[in-house]
Formats: sequence, structure tokens, C-alpha cells
Amino acid sequence: MNRARTIACLVVAGLATARAAAAHPFDLFGYGSRAAALGNAYTALADGYEASYYNPAGVVSSPGVRVGFGYLQSFSDLSLNGQALELRETKLGAMVAGVSAAGEMGGRPVGFSFGFELPNEGVIRASSLRPLQPNFVLLTNRTERAEILFTGGIQVLPGLDVGAGFSLGAELNGDVSLEATTFPQSATGSASVQVSAQYFPLLGVRWEPAMGWRVGLAYRGETSFPLRIPASVDLLLVPDSSPAANLLLLVEQPYFYTPQQVASGVAWDPASDWTVSVDLVWWNWAAAGDPGVRGKVEVTGPLSGLLPLPTIQLPMDPHFHDILTPRVGVEWRPPGRPFGLAAVRAGYGYEPTPTPRPIGVQNLLDSDKHIASLGLGFAFRDPWGILTHDADLDGHAQYFHFDRRTAQKLDPTDPIGDLEFGGDRWLVGGMLTIHF
Repeated sequence: MNRARTIACLVVAGLATARAAAAHPFDLFGYGSRAAALGNAYTALADGYEASYYNPAGVVSSPGVRVGFGYLQSFSDLSLNGQALELRETKLGAMVAGVSAAGEMGGRPVGFSFGFELPNEGVIRASSLRPLQPNFVLLTNRTERAEILFTGGIQVLPGLDVGAGFSLGAELNGDVSLEATTFPQSATGSASVQVSAQYFPLLGVRWEPAMGWRVGLAYRGETSFPLRIPASVDLLLVPDSSPAANLLLLVEQPYFYTPQQVASGVAWDPASDWTVSVDLVWWNWAAAGDPGVRGKVEVTGPLSGLLPLPTIQLPMDPHFHDILTPRVGVEWRPPGRPFGLAAVRAGYGYEPTPTPRPIGVQNLLDSDKHIASLGLGFAFRDPWGILTHDADLDGHAQYFHFDRRTAQKLDPTDPIGDLEFGGDRWLVGGMLTIHF
């Protein structure tokens, strides 16, 4: 039964060693060039299709119809113990788009928006890593999932808008079935994958207490996608005989996760051509569980005792903790728009890590991040008079610095050993927005 046992063990090991924890790409890179260039300090400023993510209430103040298309590309230079750490997420390309429309309904200003991001790799892809393998836990899988946002808003009082909506993501599930024969050695099997949708809430409020001031508050619900894979293996001594052993593996792991968030922001226009925006975002990372696999193995049949099985690691508390992320952005609009230049933008954000220092058996890597951003906005007139406003072309660049972090293991016999890690990440992108 050597071949049959090998096949069964490969199935078990392949499914039982998956590990991942992540959030959706909007959390990592923002949505829209203007917002990203302002360091994502956009809760009070959000308008148009960008309000889909930052604050659904902001779409009310975006008259007419806006349609935006863009692209972004990121690069990473992360290292572990002095060696470059190769991640599939090292290079990311994605298309982004959005549509917003605002007007009046029943005498009240209303607005609706739609936004999405589609990675180059497709709608959804998740990686599997060996247990306890060091990995940047907040990057794994985080950028390789399409995300769709639907939101709407209404003005309830002059200067006070509210909005709500949801994010839509794909949930991936499946099953594996194998039949292995010892004499003669052969194996057949099948696998199926099912993709279904899940919805998560988005809420927002925006208030304009005085001329030149905006205040925003937004809530984004927890996003969790568990991967459930039941796998069954029937081991036969000869073809068409009764199974000598039956193996059933039930596996579940969270392959995409982002905590609930509350974002608050204030924006101020100190002059007609200047805007300053400040945000503070609370992330409920303490609610995150073990990003590793959870499951059980059941073996029955006359020869079940001869089948060696790998041990499935029991869930461990990763001890993530809540964090507060401050962000600030500044925009200057040059008088006269020289060469079509409509805006110069800069931003900064600081994201403390929610991950404890990996001194135990878990090797979940992350460190405090400094995020600097720059951007330019250009406006182009429509010579045919079709558009109601200038077309906007915005570009941005972001730099993420992961602070160097060290971890000395408590157990000197730890097979991974002490860790030192950190690095950099860059992102460039652009958006073209047309107004109707």
C-alpha cells in the first residue's frame, strides 16, 4: 500500500498546511489616485466613486455622473535574516474603476456609487504555506482578490449627509475525492471548486459645520472568508474491492480577513487653493483568530492503522491587538492651472503593527509602517462640449517603509531560529475621471 499511503498523505499535507491571513486591497493601497496621494486621509473629503470605500455619505455632494478608470502597480523589497523574501505579492498589478451619480429624489439630494478593483491574476487566488513558515501575514493573499463596492447616500439636513452600502467579495469552497489502488498501483480522483458571494456593511456620515470645514465618520464591517475543503480518500487493495481504509479530512482556514474599522476625519480649507485633511482609523485586529488551518482527520476501515497521518496543528491565539492609524494629507491647487496642472498633493500615514513580536513557535511577520505619498492632478477641457466638467487625470506614488524588527526565540532549539525582517514597498497608479 506504499503508493496509496503516499497519495493520501500528500492530500492531507497539502490541505492541512495552508496558512493565510489578509485584508482586501482597498485597505492596503487605497482607492483612487487623489485619495492615495493624500495619504488616504479621505474620510471627510470623500466624494464621487471614491466615496464607495472611504465614506458612503460623500457621494451626495458629487453632482452629475462621474466615470473613472485606472491602473496601479506595486513592487516590494522585503527581507528576512538578510535574504530577499520572495512573495507572490512582490509585484501586483490591478485595474480599478468606479461610477457615481448624484442628483435629487423627492426634493432631497441623493447619490449612488459603485467601485471595484480587479487584480491582474484574476477574481480570486489564495496561497498555501507550510506550517510555521515565516511570512508577512498582513500581505499574504491580501492583494489578490477582486472587490466590489455598492453605496448610496442622502442629505437628511442641510450640511448633513448619511450613506450606506456593502462590499461584495467571492468566497471559495470545494472538495477533493480520491480512490487509490495498490495492485496494480493506480489512482483516480476529482476536485470541485464553488465560488459564492458574501456581503459586508459600509456606513458613513458627513457634516459641514461651517464654510471650508468637513467632518466625516465611516464604518467598515469585518470581512472574513473561510475556506472549507472536505477531502476523502478510499484505499483499495485491488480494483473493484471494498476499501481497505477510508480517510476523511475536514479542513477550514480563513484565507481572507480584514477587521472592522471606524474612520474619523476632518478637512479644512485654510485658503481657497489649499486643503488639509486629517484622519484617525481604528482597526479591530484583536478579533482576528489564528490564520492557520483548523480541521480533523478521521480514518476507518480494516487497515486504517497502517496509514501514517500528519498532525494538524491546533489553532493558536496569534495575540493580535487593535491599532490606531493616523493619516494626514495636503492639497494645493495652483491658480490658473499652468499646463493643466490642477492639484499638487502629498500625504503621510503611520500604521503600527497589530502583530506581536514572533518569539514563540508562530512566525507571523509584520512591523510598523511609514507610508508617504505624492500626487499630481491635471484637468483637460472637452473641445466638443460633451462633458459638463473638465476631465481629470490624476497620478500618485506611495512608499511603504516596514521598520526593521528583530525577534529572539524563547526556545533555543526552535527550528526556524531568531528573526530579523523589514523592507520597503512602492506603488504607482493613475485614474482618469470623466464628468457628465
